[in-house]
Amino acid sequence: MTLLYLIDCQEKLASSLFTTFAGGNDYGIALSQNKTIEEVKNSPVPDCVEALKQAVRKLIHHGARRVLVHGLSLAGCSPRFLTKFSSSNNISTSYDGFGCLKNNNGLSMYHNLRLKEGIEELKREYPHVDIVYVIFTVQCNGF
Repeated sequence: MTLLYLIDCQEKLASSLFTTFAGGNDYGIALSQNKTIEEVKNSPVPDCVEALKQAVRKLIHHGARRVLVHGLSLAGCSPRFLTKFSSSNNISTSYDGFGCLKNNNGLSMYHNLRLKEGIEELKREYPHVDIVYVIFTVQCNGF
């Protein structure tokens, strides 16, 4: 590799926007294996959040200066979860006013809370890097 190539790569990395997202499939798999919400909160939530933090660190070490980290959308509102975990028992306690599964949404919110804490930690570690946390569902649906 030539020096000019390396400089060009560094400039491109520094001026690009990187985006990260993880967790949804991990939680869907764990829940389909009959794990409780509490079991999923204990593992794999911490593992997913740590993996995202490590991914952001690697991007930064390679020269990234702008990283967008996506939180999870509310899983209890997704057709996948509504179909898999539908309940005819206690409809008033299982579903919220939007017809979404409360427990599954609670898991998404828990993941997002832990992730947001992790992102704040990264911002303190790398004050020269723009790390932005976003949840598109909240922005679009007003949840």
